[in-house]
Amino acid sequence: MKFLAVLATLAITVAVGTTGAQAAEKTARLDDPALTGQAGFAPGNAREMVSLPPRVGRTGLSTLEIDRIRASIRGHLQAATARDAKRLYETLTPVIKDYYGDSNAFLRVLMTQLQPLANARIFSFARIEREADDAIQSVILTGPKGNEWLAKFKLQRQSDGAWGIMGCQIEALQGRQT
Repeated sequence: MKFLAVLATLAITVAVGTTGAQAAEKTARLDDPALTGQAGFAPGNAREMVSLPPRVGRTGLSTLEIDRIRASIRGHLQAATARDAKRLYETLTPVIKDYYGDSNAFLRVLMTQLQPLANARIFSFARIEREADDAIQSVILTGPKGNEWLAKFKLQRQSDGAWGIMGCQIEALQGRQT
């Protein structure tokens, strides 16, 4: 994963012509803030690594919208790794909430069918795309044994301006499984 973080920082440096320190986003540690000396967001077992900066011109999304999308996914990952069914359920769109019926049902599905997301230890934001009025944010997840997956979160803007999660497709990254 360190190689991936260095590669991402190098790509950012080349793309935007800044130094690695300028290009790197804030690293957020969720599981044990004392280890990094940073304040944590909430209990959980995932930490955010260097992420690609938003490419506003290509997506048609403003920096504020991309920040809101990433905040929604951060909240989703925090709740998932903390096994907080109520907070996890709050990150979903109303249609998805209706489909599952209650927060505990959704958490059960997450724990059985989306284990890479539920057990993520490290994550970083990658490419973001537009699909009509929705957004698709790619996130690289690393599990407890170093296995890596690419998660593609589909989000929809809600009437209050927040972005709700409509779904997540996960695939193993080739050559990164142990």
